[in-house]
Amino acid sequence: MKRETLMRILNLMEQGVITTEEAADLIDALYDTNGSATASTASAETHESPHAEPTENARSLFERIACAVEEATQTATEAVRKIDWRALGDTIRNQTQRGLEEMRKALAELERGEWSLGAWGKHHAESQQQMDLPLTTGQTLTVELHAGNVHLLGGFDGGRVEATIHLQGADPNTLQDVLRAYSLLVEQRPDGLRLSAPELAQSIGQKIDLELRLPREVNLKVEVKHRGDLTVDKIDGMLQLKTQHGDIEVRHASGAMQVETVRGDLTLTDVRAPHLHARTVNGDIHLTQARVEHLQAHLAHGDLCIEESAIRTLKADVVKGDIEVELTEPITDVVHLYTVSGDITLRVPDDNHCTIAMHTVAGDIECALPCYAVQREPHSLRATCGNGTGTLTMETVHGDLCVALRAHPTS
Repeated sequence: MKRETLMRILNLMEQGVITTEEAADLIDALYDTNGSATASTASAETHESPHAEPTENARSLFERIACAVEEATQTATEAVRKIDWRALGDTIRNQTQRGLEEMRKALAELERGEWSLGAWGKHHAESQQQMDLPLTTGQTLTVELHAGNVHLLGGFDGGRVEATIHLQGADPNTLQDVLRAYSLLVEQRPDGLRLSAPELAQSIGQKIDLELRLPREVNLKVEVKHRGDLTVDKIDGMLQLKTQHGDIEVRHASGAMQVETVRGDLTLTDVRAPHLHARTVNGDIHLTQARVEHLQAHLAHGDLCIEESAIRTLKADVVKGDIEVELTEPITDVVHLYTVSGDITLRVPDDNHCTIAMHTVAGDIECALPCYAVQREPHSLRATCGNGTGTLTMETVHGDLCVALRAHPTS
């Protein structure tokens, strides 16, 4: 178990998800018993060589790393002594002068072309457009924008879009000319429509805010390549929502869903989905009053909160953050909750049928479920509830684990 956790931490550090300092803290926690081991426990571990090997291997690994660092430092010191600092200074001085000359030439060209650096990007222009969309029930609407907020509302007989166009640039006259000729692009496809923004000169920035009214039973594929929030309300169909920097909110919707943001929160309320895949790198995921057959949630830095939801299969992986889950139906399938650094709290009703495996390296374990065949150790617990058909797994490196019975709502 420790070896698998160690490899996970090293892989996360290699991918850049956690820093070297965070990885070092997690590895320390992995092999630190916090002084809780008694002398008898230490003696027992001494006789069980398989349990002692990972610690010894880790220590020897760090000793080899320390020796390698010391040798590299000595080699670097010798190399520094051999550097001709005067020649190096002359080279840097010459390269700097050449760079300044190139910059002066570029600035002169900008001034001659009336692209004053002081006026760059300070002018704005705005207009609004409305148009009907020939979209019917069962079709797919694809929306692709560079930047902007998108609000989609279902429940209408046809489709209609209201767009607010924001342009930014150095020359106000050019902006007005572009704005007069500006038009959203609507492409008819075999499965529906594609709505996108036109390509403009690199010197002009654009941000498009969209308000769309659609039939309720449509499929949506929406992507904002840079910054923008997405809001979907009252849509029954497949949803694929993605933004690089922004929040995503889905309300009163049903259908297979895939929601993803790099920096932002994901909020889903009153949704029904056979499959739901939610991912954020920096942000929280909040799921309320949902009914999902299969849920996968991935977070790097953020908390996962699930409230009053019925989920048959749940798999959640968090690097740094807490997990709080409240299920309205007993566990009979797979529930896997994992975080590297954070607490995990699970509340479920009675009458669960699953095997239980809980493990923490540095933290406490509490389980209030009625179970049998209990195997409890200082930082792990294994047991069985009911007929054991399902699986409940909860793991953390640094944090507490708690399973509690959900309180029944009173009338």
